[in-house]
Amino acid sequence: MALAHELGSPPFGAAGEAALDAALSGRLDGRGGHGLGDLGGFRRGWQGLRVVDRIEKRYAHPGLNLTDAVREGVLRSDPGAVVPAGEGAGIADGPGSLETQAVVLADRIATALEELDDALERGLLELQAAERLPLVRELRRKLGPAYPATGAFLRRNTMHRGLTHLLVTAAILASETTLARLEQEGAPRPDILAARPVALPGTAAGLLQGLEGLLEGRLRRRAEAEREERRARHVVLGLLAAYLADPRMLDDHVLFRFKETAGVRYLRDLPRAAVEAEVARTYRRDGRFVRILGDHVASMTEVYALAEHTRLREMGAIPIPSAEQLRREESP
Repeated sequence: MALAHELGSPPFGAAGEAALDAALSGRLDGRGGHGLGDLGGFRRGWQGLRVVDRIEKRYAHPGLNLTDAVREGVLRSDPGAVVPAGEGAGIADGPGSLETQAVVLADRIATALEELDDALERGLLELQAAERLPLVRELRRKLGPAYPATGAFLRRNTMHRGLTHLLVTAAILASETTLARLEQEGAPRPDILAARPVALPGTAAGLLQGLEGLLEGRLRRRAEAEREERRARHVVLGLLAAYLADPRMLDDHVLFRFKETAGVRYLRDLPRAAVEAEVARTYRRDGRFVRILGDHVASMTEVYALAEHTRLREMGAIPIPSAEQLRREESP
């Protein structure tokens, strides 16, 4: 579960996820969308499940043949993931297994501390401001003289190691206590899972929320973050539009996957004069092809997505959007 929990994350994180969801949900139809209606949208948890169930192919059949318990953990590592009707067979509703809850909590802690490190590294947050956070003040109180008085590098590293130890230890001790109490009370397994026992204690949870609130309020809403979101949207949507307009721009393995999925002829085997008619008749009218495009873009790293966007734009495959197009894209 821990190894697979980010398999469905697209380039540019939450901004890339929002762009793919807008495209695959049909919300952009009439404004440059694929025109095929709702194809299920996009959530990184469901996409991770698609990766292990369908996209990866190491055997004669699609997918990795994982147990339902592991598949559940891959899906529920994204707390907001929703599986479209008819998908996610074998996965029960509910809060998830204890292992799933542990992965979700570990990811939350790691994400908050990674974003804190990134903010300090990029100069978006001063070290002194971070040290005034209640969570860091609690760490300094516990460490006492062991917390360095000088040296930004030492203080930052001590902060990261100390906060990791503080939050992980608090989660382990609190979870053990809650599980022991529930078992002593004879609670059945469904009630134990529903209680979500793998969690931080109240005080530590409040301190972590304070850190997350600072990062949300002071960093993610900065003008720089908004520019990054717009760039991510234009790159992701630009790639989808270019590939839909001319599938020949795609890598061979993507075209082979659609050939196997839809039973069509491999596009590069067609005579040149027949390609455009086949694209118009089959590719642009099949939601399965658009979903495969979403899978392909979602699998990219940010570096690759930017490089591919630049390559296609220089070829003329991605026109520079006009001001009117940008206004339409950014309207609700």
